[in-house]
Amino acid sequence: MGSAQKLKRVTPEIILRARLIQDEKKLTNYGLSGERLLALKAKVEIAQAQFKNIRQEYMEFKNRVNERSRERMLHLKAEVKIAKLEFKASYAQWKAYVKMGQGLQA
Repeated sequence: MGSAQKLKRVTPEIILRARLIQDEKKLTNYGLSGERLLALKAKVEIAQAQFKNIRQEYMEFKNRVNERSRERMLHLKAEVKIAKLEFKASYAQWKAYVKMGQGLQA
């Protein structure tokens, strides 16, 4: 009893990193390694880190916000949305590249 409370939660960053590593291995097996692969992987990781940092800053700010800070909060909220879109776009590029690599093997 109570063993569910002892479980550790894996962060989304670790999950994404593992997915990227697995995809990279697949693509390397398909013969698609190189600068483009590394650049896309780095772009995804950077976009995710930026999204995490901006979102964390936003959440911290939101907890301390008062009426005079409302404009800054709205600005940070917009930055979070932009960072999230950039992350999603980078990850979509990555997934498309993976799909293309899998198609080359078929």
